[in-house]
Amino acid sequence: MQYVVDTNVIVRFLTNDDEEQSKKAFEIFKRAVNQEITLFLTPIVIIECTWVLGMKRYGYSHEEIADNLTTIITSPGVKTLESDVVLKALHEYKTNRIDFADAYLAAVSTKNGVPCLTWNSKDFKKCTGVEHYRPDDVL
Repeated sequence: MQYVVDTNVIVRFLTNDDEEQSKKAFEIFKRAVNQEITLFLTPIVIIECTWVLGMKRYGYSHEEIADNLTTIITSPGVKTLESDVVLKALHEYKTNRIDFADAYLAAVSTKNGVPCLTWNSKDFKKCTGVEHYRPDDVL
């Protein structure tokens, strides 16, 4: 069986903040690793995970978030849409301590050879090999 995973399942798995749900989330990921089921992750869910886990309630660092999500994404039984882009984005997020959404856009830009258009050039300057322009530069 295959399932698309929501953010809350990943958060319960990583934080163990709800004993009952966390135990079930652990079992779900265990079944995936044993390849009894396949879990699908989307970039939107990964973005939301970085936001939720970085909130004051959980207080995970960029490094902890990136390392945990990378482990999940690369686990047997887990498939992530655009996994190459998401993994590159997690690396940029961890290394440069920028918002994951910006890291994701930078990774999409690099993969497709298309520059980013943003007023937030500060974060994009930190990313490896990302060409970026301000809207004023285009007009």
